[in-house]
Amino acid sequence: MIDELTLEVSHKCNLKCMHCSSRRFDCNLHFGDVTKLVNKYKPSIIRWSGGEPFIYLTSDYLTINTQEIKNVVSTNGTFKNSIYKYYNLIDEIRISVYGFREFHDGVTGVSGTFDKVIDTLESFSINTDFKNKFVITSPYWNLNQIQQVEDISNRFDLKCRITSLVPPVYNNKIIGNICSHVYNNKIIGNTCSVGVGKCNYNKKILIQPNGSIVHCATEKRGFGCKFKEL
Repeated sequence: MIDELTLEVSHKCNLKCMHCSSRRFDCNLHFGDVTKLVNKYKPSIIRWSGGEPFIYLTSDYLTINTQEIKNVVSTNGTFKNSIYKYYNLIDEIRISVYGFREFHDGVTGVSGTFDKVIDTLESFSINTDFKNKFVITSPYWNLNQIQQVEDISNRFDLKCRITSLVPPVYNNKIIGNICSHVYNNKIIGNTCSVGVGKCNYNKKILIQPNGSIVHCATEKRGFGCKFKEL
């Protein structure tokens, strides 16, 4: 039994985020394979990732052996209708927000993305469990960008989760080697980047669309993890 199982069923996505680590496989995990993996590892949490998970997610995926398993979805926030459709089957929705419009759209490589994300957040903000279910998440680029993300999270009164800039390589250049940290008591999460710090998620694994198993996104990009137990 593990704490968290991240499933990248597909790497398909409608965006082209410059820091994305999931551009490697064109194949998909079959539903039967996903079922076997969940039954094998018996995770406390399943984190559906990708690519963009709402390209492949259905109710069948979200109800696999659901007893005492928490469903977490990491999404770019542009699939508002799909979030509505499966809202009651998801325990936590992590929406990627990288900053204000110019910076966010620059990172995603698709203009208009920021406005779609804000529209999604505004649409769900009237729900009574909105504040408990939604979390704004972003990698750390710089302090100005983090302030922008915090301003947006404050606007919607949501928790904000800042992680390391993973992968720290883009176009064969190192673009970051940063540990996430607490900022103004608003930001949670302290994962490591290329072996910096101490991993708080050692009992986790990540499975890619071809079935290959790694510990996390950092290891997926070819950097070894010193802290994993599995």
